[in-house]
Amino acid sequence: AEALPWFERLSQQSEERRAIRLGLARCLADLGRTDEARTLLEELAGEPPPEPAVFHELGKLALRQERAAEAETWLRQALALAPHDYPTQYQFFLCLRRLGKEEEASRQEKKMNALTADLQRMNDLTNSLRSRPDDPELRCRIGQIFLRRGEEREGVRWLSDVLRLHPDYAPAHQILADYY
Repeated sequence: AEALPWFERLSQQSEERRAIRLGLARCLADLGRTDEARTLLEELAGEPPPEPAVFHELGKLALRQERAAEAETWLRQALALAPHDYPTQYQFFLCLRRLGKEEEASRQEKKMNALTADLQRMNDLTNSLRSRPDDPELRCRIGQIFLRRGEEREGVRWLSDVLRLHPDYAPAHQILADYY
């Protein structure tokens, strides 16, 4: 409720700022002003380029309003653009359950568990990196996780950093060779 006036003011000053309008739509939805939120989100969904967060919010809103079939459509679009986004994966899981698609929901739950494991492993590796900042193996593993999650730019950056620090580190060369 406290954020709403700020988002309203900012959205009036800067009509082209999608992130501001998305924030405004989230505030409206959280305050129960779902028709206004939906209208704004549908406007945002029609503007190029496609934004996974907009589709996510439309799916989440449709799910709240007991429109699970519509939610499924929006959430599938969000996942097509951001397949490793955990909040969207979770909303999609809930949607599938609500639709009674138990087999697909089970597969979705496995994806979420794998994503959770990757995030936990990333956290563990990052913590280890604090005490061993020059360890090429830790950096390679982090790069591999990013690549596996579809965050290619970040994965390549981590692996390139390994080679910058350790030019002869064979595992980094192999991972990048496999990637390219």
